[in-house]
Amino acid sequence: MIDKMYLVKYSTGSYEDYHQIEIFVTKSRETADKYVLRFNKKLDYWKNYMKNFQDKYGYRDETKCTTSISYRYYDIIEVGYSFVEEVEIR
Repeated sequence: MIDKMYLVKYSTGSYEDYHQIEIFVTKSRETADKYVLRFNKKLDYWKNYMKNFQDKYGYRDETKCTTSISYRYYDIIEVGYSFVEEVEIR
């Protein structure tokens, strides 16, 4: 019998800066799926919020940003959706 574990990850960056961040691993697919849904829902909220600080080309508009928003803007915009990777235990 092959047991399975579920690794929850998200991606960030693009091209040569692209990498995947491992959040946690669990034996429960249900737990992993619930976390992914919650993570992606919050990510959508924050990405939509950050769109208020964009110019018409999709870049950060310096005239609309405060210092705290400027620091986090690209961090949030570059985060990709969370996903589950299935790993077999031998």
